[in-house]
Amino acid sequence: MFLILTNSGYMLMQPALAKWVSGTLVEGQTGIGMGVYSLNNFLSTSLTGAVAAKALEHVGPVAVNPFAVSGISGVYSNMYFGFFILALLQAYLVHRMRFTQHDFKRG
Repeated sequence: MFLILTNSGYMLMQPALAKWVSGTLVEGQTGIGMGVYSLNNFLSTSLTGAVAAKALEHVGPVAVNPFAVSGISGVYSNMYFGFFILALLQAYLVHRMRFTQHDFKRG
């Protein structure tokens, strides 16, 4: 159930993020900026999958998550706990960027 909510939230976030990125770009650089955004999205998705697969192969069955059960499920729990920590870090950085005063001049 949690994976369904997470994946649906990710799918709903993608168009909003693309619209936000395109809105921050200067009119003449929108095409190049969106191309770089798409390339970054593609590479990060593929690299994250490869890194997660390697981590699942090499991480021992010790659970870092305090709510997890030890054993083979501890490996997956560690991965999702790490993703949770990254999501919290990302939310903090977005909040910090969003609510601090910046003076961006469009050229």
